[in-house]
Amino acid sequence: MRRALAALLALSACSPAFAAGGTVTGRVLGQDGKPAANAEVGFFDADHSWYEFVTSVRTGGDGRYTFTLPTPEDQPACTPKEVTIGGMTYTDSSDCKKLAGQNTKTWLAAAFLPFTYKGAKLCLELDGVTETKFGQRENVVRDFKWPKEVWGAVNLNLATAGLAPRAKWTVKVRLTPKGPTWSGSKKVVEETLSTDDVRGGLALFDGIWVPLGEYDVQTWLVEANGSSRSVAVAARTDTQTSLSKQTYGPFGDSIVTKFFQRGSCHDSIVFWFGARAK
Repeated sequence: MRRALAALLALSACSPAFAAGGTVTGRVLGQDGKPAANAEVGFFDADHSWYEFVTSVRTGGDGRYTFTLPTPEDQPACTPKEVTIGGMTYTDSSDCKKLAGQNTKTWLAAAFLPFTYKGAKLCLELDGVTETKFGQRENVVRDFKWPKEVWGAVNLNLATAGLAPRAKWTVKVRLTPKGPTWSGSKKVVEETLSTDDVRGGLALFDGIWVPLGEYDVQTWLVEANGSSRSVAVAARTDTQTSLSKQTYGPFGDSIVTKFFQRGSCHDSIVFWFGARAK
């Protein structure tokens, strides 16, 4: 589910007081297999092909939580005010706020716990015992447990300056673990990526999902005849989404991954790097 949540809205600091609809209950277990207190359980609008965050609750000391799904009937009654300013009368409905999630028909739940990896403070999405969607008026149980694997996305932008123009750009990326990954794997990851998405002089490639770990990263540009040549790589030093604001560390033959999360627990764990001609 993490991959589907790469574009979710940031976590709200508080949850609306919902009153009706189906009830979601469950328990969250931590790494030691014991109930996890104060874990976040998030609820997402799953009516579309993407998932949009609506609200969340926290588990109690016993690792359990309860959440009642909102419905249109829960919308608080509100009568707009008549306001007179300078002899003119206006209707002010600013206090009549729509109840978040009241029109959501299909929901999905996910649970998150903070953890530290290689000095980086990250947030872990737990595995759901049951990960299916549920309806607005259903009563369901959704339990969560510590995952066997944690995934991170390795994202690459290639600067096209100094390279011959082409309709499609293709690169080969090799990620060699410097030690065991989160799950203990030492498997080398090799992926060939292609794109025709070029913006601002950068060829933009889809991310490579790998087990969370520390990797040496090398990249080659693949030519039309199948030959390849090494390109210089550098880690991005910013966390911006704007292409014009990207900054990089020193370029070299290889770099070492350092994963991070840009915003809330709902954001993917990522490592960004750039490549250019030597």
